[in-house]
Amino acid sequence: MRYYWLSFLSGCAWAAIALLLSFGAFGWLIVGGIIAAPFIGLLIGFLYRPAYRLPKVAQIFAALLTLYVAAALFGLAIGTFDALWRNIPNRTGTSEVILQGMLATLWGVTFTGYVLLLWPLAFLNHRLLGKASRAA
Repeated sequence: MRYYWLSFLSGCAWAAIALLLSFGAFGWLIVGGIIAAPFIGLLIGFLYRPAYRLPKVAQIFAALLTLYVAAALFGLAIGTFDALWRNIPNRTGTSEVILQGMLATLWGVTFTGYVLLLWPLAFLNHRLLGKASRAA
């Protein structure tokens, strides 16, 4: 149970990182991602948990996979918040707005080069969560 609480709190820490790295790219719409971040952290902790039994190289690539899953979910939360709270006349469908938030987030993580910083950070995060839960 401790592992999942730590995963939830880890999501809060990742929300702070997203705020720092976004430099206002999403404006106030990032609130949707910030609200969802602790729950994304919980889900990612659940998804990564079996990876602790894998060799370290596989864990490194699992951290990359979870980084992109988390980024996609964060972007979906931003897009959903945008679709629900901004009323723009003649706007295209809701699904396009939601998908736009996800693609913008994935684009930003990949093509700004932040993946080179976030991937090792994700792996370190998973290692610390694993150690903390085993210590309990």
